[in-house]
Amino acid sequence: MAKTISIKQVEKVGELSKLTLTPSEKTKLLDLFIETLNYINVLSDLNLNKVVETYQVTGLTNVFQKSDYSSTLSKEEVLSNANKVVKDLIATAQVLER
Repeated sequence: MAKTISIKQVEKVGELSKLTLTPSEKTKLLDLFIETLNYINVLSDLNLNKVVETYQVTGLTNVFQKSDYSSTLSKEEVLSNANKVVKDLIATAQVLER
């Protein structure tokens, strides 16, 4: 399914980008946007049913994070170190000036 873009949409992108576009620049951008959308449309032809979602592709891991989370502090231990606790949360002084 080919997606299209109109000159009005190109003008809106130019406006949002704070660009003053000439009519020839608008036409050129229109052609480039259409070319880009057609290129991206190739992805819809791929069969991705067996592809597992991922958030990280390098295989790197955090060597400092232990897989056993039992060594972290309990909520009570954390709150015992706080100067002020309100409704089971650590309370701090306001950091924004008004």
